[in-house]
Amino acid sequence: MESWAVEAREATTGIRGENADRVIAVFAACPLVSAEDVAAGAGISRVTAERMLNRVTAMGVIREITGAARFRLWRANPSAA
Repeated sequence: MESWAVEAREATTGIRGENADRVIAVFAACPLVSAEDVAAGAGISRVTAERMLNRVTAMGVIREITGAARFRLWRANPSAA
């Protein structure tokens, strides 16, 4: 998972600020998380967590795995980072 985190940080260098690094750190600690988990683990609001999850998902670094509109879960995507 450590190599995934290094590659994920490289893939998200275009995102300003520290939030992308914080989100990646949450996934490195627990590869299956909810938006609430990311918000709590990264010390950011839930709205910010959801925005970051959407951006990092669009980059292919993580994947949303439930396909639901609510109670979604994301996982690290080691093949794409």
